[in-house]
Amino acid sequence: MKKFLLLVIFAFIIQSCRVLPPQSSKPTKKKDIAEQQILITTNKGEILIAIYPEKAGKPADIFLNLVKNRFYDGMSFFRVLNEDIPYIVQTGDPAIFTNSNNIGYNSGNLKTKVVKNRLNHCFGCLALASDPISNNLSTQFYILLTESDFLNGSDTVIGEVRKGIKVVKQLKKNDYIKYIKIIN
Repeated sequence: MKKFLLLVIFAFIIQSCRVLPPQSSKPTKKKDIAEQQILITTNKGEILIAIYPEKAGKPADIFLNLVKNRFYDGMSFFRVLNEDIPYIVQTGDPAIFTNSNNIGYNSGNLKTKVVKNRLNHCFGCLALASDPISNNLSTQFYILLTESDFLNGSDTVIGEVRKGIKVVKQLKKNDYIKYIKIIN
């Protein structure tokens, strides 16, 4: 019995040591891309974000397209709650450029419904905000500074901060995005 057990363990060790063929570094189809990284450069520093097109679906694709078209460049953070109890930083409303007090979900309405996925509203996540009346996503996005399960299902999480959470915590109202770029 001991010899049989040793033989099984030896076979397991040999099997786990086999060399696998090299994987291609380039995905062959768009849907094969599990993660896209973007770099948000603000007036306070850089934030590296992982976006998950496979898990978040169309909202992630829309967001990445907005980034490619430089939609967010120059936008300020209009909602920042990070002092007493860290909660959220939010940007992405095109009404910011009109100098109006008309900031709201409708000015950046994407006419795309919230997509419920398995990505939760956790510390450091990036989500697209939605209009609570129409349930349409907007161009606005936010980064959470605390877990907020009550938002699960109401907005669509599309990614998370990989580096630069200290920069996020330092942001104040009217700090701004210099530019955002896709880096892979």
